[in-house]
Amino acid sequence: MQNKDQINVLHFRYGFKLGGVEKFILSIIDNTAEEDNIKHHVLVFGDNYDDFLIEELNDLGCKVFILKKSDTRNPLTIFKLVRLLKDNKIDMVHSHDPGGFKWISMCKPFIPDIKQVFTSHDTNIVKDLNRIDKFLMSMVVDKNVAISKAVLKEFKDSGADNVELNYNCINLSKFVENKKEIDFNSEELKMVNLAWLWLPKKGQDVLIKALGECKRRGIKFNCDFIGGVYDQYSQDTIHKLVKECHIEENINFIGKQKNVPALLGNYNLFIFPSRYEGFGLVIIEAMAAGLPVISSNIDGPGELITHNENGLLFENENHVDLADKICGLYHNREKMKQIAENGYKFVQDFDISVMCKKYFDIYRQLIR
Repeated sequence: MQNKDQINVLHFRYGFKLGGVEKFILSIIDNTAEEDNIKHHVLVFGDNYDDFLIEELNDLGCKVFILKKSDTRNPLTIFKLVRLLKDNKIDMVHSHDPGGFKWISMCKPFIPDIKQVFTSHDTNIVKDLNRIDKFLMSMVVDKNVAISKAVLKEFKDSGADNVELNYNCINLSKFVENKKEIDFNSEELKMVNLAWLWLPKKGQDVLIKALGECKRRGIKFNCDFIGGVYDQYSQDTIHKLVKECHIEENINFIGKQKNVPALLGNYNLFIFPSRYEGFGLVIIEAMAAGLPVISSNIDGPGELITHNENGLLFENENHVDLADKICGLYHNREKMKQIAENGYKFVQDFDISVMCKKYFDIYRQLIR
C-alpha cells in the first residue's frame, strides 16, 4: 500500500435509513474531489434501508454492497467480507457502528494490512460496549473519531487513546442556495421538529406536551414533524398524546423529506427536544437556514448553543420550561430574530470542507 495514489475506503453501516449518520456518509462522498484521490464504497449490513438513499449513493458514483439480514448472524459471513474487501482492493474500512469494527477485526487475520477508522456518532455507544469490544476499539481500530467533546470523553473513559475530535458539519453552500427570508413577525409561530419519530431518544412527547401548554396560554402556532417512524410504539403514543392535549389542528406529521435546506425556510422556529444526543446535526442545519433554535440542555447541543445568544436551552424533559421558552420568543420577536442571526454566524465554522479535510488527512496518514 506504500505510495498508493488512490485510497479505496469502505463505509460500513448497519442499515441505511434517512438519519444523521446517513447524511454524514452522503456528505463526505459528495464532497470528495477528484484530487483527493479517495474512492468511496458503502457496505449496508442488513435489510433496513431506504431505496432512494441507495439510489442517491449510486448517483454519486459510489459502489454499494448489501448483505442480507440473515448474514448478520452467520459466522461464515466473514468469508464473504474477506472476498468483498479483496476483490475491491479496499485499503480502509470506516465503520459507523461498533458492529462494523468487530466484523472487520475478524477479517484482519486474512487481510493484515487493512486499516480501520471508527466514528462514534452518539453518546452512550462507546460507554455501553463490553470489554472485548472496548479492547478491539483501543487495540485493533487504527483511529477512533468523536463527533463532540461528550463523545470524546466516553472514548477516554473507556481507555481509548487513539482518538481525535472532528465535529460533524454540513454543506453550507446548499443552505445558501436555498435560503429564504424568514418571517419573524407572523401572527402564528411556524415551528418544526426534524428527527426520527422515536420518543425514547428524540423526545417528541416532551414537545407535544409543551405545545399543549402553549395552546392553553393562547399562543397561535403550527408545528410540523419531519422524519420517518422509528417504531410503532412511538407512533401510537404520540398520536394519542396529541389528542389528549387537544392540538390536532396545530400538528402535522409529514414523514421523511429529501430537500431539508429548502424545507426549513418555510418555518420560523426550530425545536429540538431530544433526551440525549452526541451532537445534533439538525441544529446546525436549522441555524444555517436562518432559524432560531430551542433545544434541550444535553451534552451535544450544549456544546453548540450558548443560551440566550445563538439559541435557547431548556431543562431536559421539562415541557413547562420548553413552553416558557416558546412563549418567550412568541412575545419577543426581536429577540427571536437576533438569536437566529447569531446562530447563522456561528455555523459558518461548520462547513463540510473542514470536516472532510480532517477525515481525508486521517485516511492518508494511516495508509502511507
